[in-house]
Amino acid sequence: MEPGVSPERAPDAALDLTVDHPNPAGPVRRELPPGEIVGRYRIVRLLGRGGMGSVYFAERADEEYQQSVALKVVEWCPAVTDLAGRFRAERQILARLTHENIARLLDGGQMPDGTPYLVMEHIDGTRIDHYCKLGRLNIEARLKLMQQVCASVQYAHQNLVIHRDLKPSNILVTEQGVVKLLDFGVAKLLSADHDSDPSMTQQIDRVLTPDHASPEQLLGQPVGTTSDIYALGVLLYELLSGKRPFEFANLSLSEITRIVGLTSPAPPSARIRTETDRRGLANELRGDLDNIVLKAMHRDPNRRYPSAAALAADIQNYLDGRPVQARPDTFTYRARKFLRRNVWAVAGVTASVMMIVTVISFYTVRLSEERDIAQRERKAADTVAEFMIDVFRRANPNETRGAEVTARDALDAAAARIDRDLNNEPRLRLALMRKMGQSYSGLGLMPEALSLMERQVSVARELFGETDVELARALEALGHVHHSMSKFILAEQAFGEAELIRIRLGLEHDAEWVLLLHSVATNLRAEQRFEDAIKYHLRAEQGARALPESEHATLGNVLQGMAFTYGESGDYVRAERYAREALPLLEGAVYEGHDLYGNGLNTLGHILRRQFKIEEAEPLFRRFVARQTEMLGKNHFLVARAQNNLATLLRAKADYKGAEEALLEALRIYQSGREPDQLDLAIAHHNLAGVYREAGDFVHALEHADIAIALKREAVGPGSPQLVSSLLERAGALRELGKFADAHVALAEAETIAAQRFDQKDRRHVMVTIERGRLNFVTGKTVEAQQDLEAAVASLRKQDEPARLAEALCNLAELRTDAGDMAGARTLLDEAATLRRKIMPAAHPALAAVQRQLSALKGTDHTAP
Repeated sequence: MEPGVSPERAPDAALDLTVDHPNPAGPVRRELPPGEIVGRYRIVRLLGRGGMGSVYFAERADEEYQQSVALKVVEWCPAVTDLAGRFRAERQILARLTHENIARLLDGGQMPDGTPYLVMEHIDGTRIDHYCKLGRLNIEARLKLMQQVCASVQYAHQNLVIHRDLKPSNILVTEQGVVKLLDFGVAKLLSADHDSDPSMTQQIDRVLTPDHASPEQLLGQPVGTTSDIYALGVLLYELLSGKRPFEFANLSLSEITRIVGLTSPAPPSARIRTETDRRGLANELRGDLDNIVLKAMHRDPNRRYPSAAALAADIQNYLDGRPVQARPDTFTYRARKFLRRNVWAVAGVTASVMMIVTVISFYTVRLSEERDIAQRERKAADTVAEFMIDVFRRANPNETRGAEVTARDALDAAAARIDRDLNNEPRLRLALMRKMGQSYSGLGLMPEALSLMERQVSVARELFGETDVELARALEALGHVHHSMSKFILAEQAFGEAELIRIRLGLEHDAEWVLLLHSVATNLRAEQRFEDAIKYHLRAEQGARALPESEHATLGNVLQGMAFTYGESGDYVRAERYAREALPLLEGAVYEGHDLYGNGLNTLGHILRRQFKIEEAEPLFRRFVARQTEMLGKNHFLVARAQNNLATLLRAKADYKGAEEALLEALRIYQSGREPDQLDLAIAHHNLAGVYREAGDFVHALEHADIAIALKREAVGPGSPQLVSSLLERAGALRELGKFADAHVALAEAETIAAQRFDQKDRRHVMVTIERGRLNFVTGKTVEAQQDLEAAVASLRKQDEPARLAEALCNLAELRTDAGDMAGARTLLDEAATLRRKIMPAAHPALAAVQRQLSALKGTDHTAP
């Protein structure tokens, strides 16, 4: 087995640019060279690019007087209609906006080829976010800058203009600390009587920055002044926390829209890393400032601040120590603010009142608590019984005139009626919606599961607000579905919001909390972010070990998850220890319909296989396949995943025919029935490519590697760490076929992704190094090849990876032989043979291969052992 390319296991059975996002239509860039004349101005240099145009530093060229300007030139983009009309509108808008915080329009026109341009006041300033960082401004200073921004936006709104693209790069701060708002390139006039094309008030061409766009902009809905309020909230979030509210790297516009429409950002205070927060910034943001930001960014435009002036006024309330509008106007909140201003005058009275209130509250609650609980439980049980009896009555063939009724039919009937029949039992309704969503998922009906889970999140928000445990449960359930669909970033957003809600509520000690941490870790592992995953695993382990003995299955589930992550990251000693501890704890355990004991068998088998303990691992994999087939039927997608994992073991023992059969069976299952998960398909094709390559069938290896790469690009996006292994598989097949130029292209992409996405200590870097060494060797770059292979050998000696080390030693021995260093080559091959004898069966082709290398050495009668 070549060390640069590893087999991939199926997803877990238990749970399944500081730059702005570019315009998807790909604008055609036309860069003007220095010295070119545009109207009365001479181009000096490019200042930057925006969604619609490029901006240049220019000077007057007619010598009437000296003047430096910013000249903005449109760049034609076929995806955007009526650009010339937009620029005519912009010129009219800016000409009538005169405000100290808004860059002035000076001139405008068209170039000889008809391209529009605008000439604006050149602002010698710094981006507002960079200005705050470079100046190390405190919170008060940042808030005062924000108030300047609000003033300019308020002025524009009073002139019936919205900006629609407020972001740090459009806001500069001069050396004097004056804010200047730039670029009304995507502004939309609110007046209906302006003399440009009236259709411009209706078209939504989405020339915007997704990171700062409001939900209604992303959805293509009508846009008003509150869209700018949302963008101001995003800006304030960044200025206070140094982070964006959401991370949208590698996400499509539809995925971004889903995140913004269904989830709320974490409060700014929650984004401050505690280990680096020496100034106590998180505590300063927590409370009023968090609430101000989140009110401005509310998904519902009607619940945001009504104007930029109102946002500025609430910031002033905070600065003055007065109650802010972003907080519910409760007696306790106003009392707290009053106390802060008059603490000594009311301290004694407050203490007395609080003592009386506490005593009364305690006895009132205690007297009614048991009666209320009993009544609620009895009513809930009766309601569920009535609902489910009616659902199953309708699923009875006698009720449907003999027609066959499936589990799907019963689910569809229940899903259609749950909103009507359980409208008066909201918590019960949500719990049943989650269970039905899990049932859809278990049947492989992921679109139906996703639709139901999104519904229950919306219901939870509407009925219980933003900080109720029901919303946390709803979000966690949604995260599981996203994870099962390989939408790991969407899952991370949902899990993250659920985690923050539980933290706010103080719910950080029960089994639900532990399983949420476990889910986050599992999702991070799926993204191949092993260091981050292990941090969450350790938190989950700590919580699980503190649970009562009755929660032993929860502890077992957490431990087997930890075992798998340690195994994936190469720490096999810890992995095996955790896997063996987990297995007896999982006997008979089921979580959301998943056989946890079966998952434990799979985990331990996977770890033993990675250590080449083949004889012990094989019966575990076969038991896992048998259990999954018995429980779920031979055509279930989880059985396909089990077949994939069995194939990785068969490949390790060089049973290539058996591995091929298992993988083809997995593909048959994936492609029959439900819509297949793209990542499931990609993993099966990747592993088939590895089987064919090791068996010497490089044509079929290349074919399946290419399919795997295409599926992964679609499933997890360009630049995903998941692509590296398949790109290396492609490079290896191309190298064996003598297509070295194409192999270099695949290797270069793998190197780039690894450098950008792998942790610095990630063991997978050595896979890239080995393939580079091989490719350098066959293309005659022996010096570079020797450096790569020696570096790989040195790295692998520090790791518990005997198979990869043996392969790297053989590669380096081949290079030494070619250079005439027979003694050095023999030493390397002897070590490789020793390693392989320890981990591989006697008939393994890799042992025969090292024997052939030894026999080929000139001047020796060395024979293989």
